[in-house]
Amino acid sequence: MKSPDHFRREDVREIFARRLRGKTVMLKPLTLKVREDFLDERTYVDLSFQKTEEKKTGTQDTKEYSFTDMPGLGFIDSVFNICYKNFSEEYTSLKNISLVDVIVKPIFSVSTTPQGTDAKTDIFFRVKTKDHGISEFRSRSRSIIRAGLSAALEAFEFYINCDKAHKTLLFVLEDAKKRNRGDISQKCISDLSALSRVNTYV
Repeated sequence: MKSPDHFRREDVREIFARRLRGKTVMLKPLTLKVREDFLDERTYVDLSFQKTEEKKTGTQDTKEYSFTDMPGLGFIDSVFNICYKNFSEEYTSLKNISLVDVIVKPIFSVSTTPQGTDAKTDIFFRVKTKDHGISEFRSRSRSIIRAGLSAALEAFEFYINCDKAHKTLLFVLEDAKKRNRGDISQKCISDLSALSRVNTYV
């Protein structure tokens, strides 16, 4: 059964489609390597991913992020901190989010071996935003760490686009007020209200 949070996020994604018009940010995982030494409690991650954003000219701006030996207290800590440190200054509303739970659910019914070791696994990232409750992001893979990275990037991608849409709406709203376009203003206010149900913005 789909949660109320799921439908809130679907409403927000419709706002991305209307307001960002294809200029949404997409985060795509590329490579991942995890190293652990049982004499060291830290986990070291080599990671790369792409950030793609369409520009007004119709071209795509693609930037590759690459990190080597990034330490963390576990794989999740390392990945979350990489994303947070690289995006929270530009998209300041990301400073409101925190990770509150990671759920690992193997799906043994789709295993193809008697041992069940090749079963796919769902990873659920449960993210809390200040004063707005918890949202859940899911990824499925036979690799737990692959699914974990994908779920983390999906969460950051969503909140980055929320931040972008909010800034766009404020610009359109200000322009509509100057031109006395009450119809446009009301639509902007409605979309801003929907965005405010999933995060807080400056």
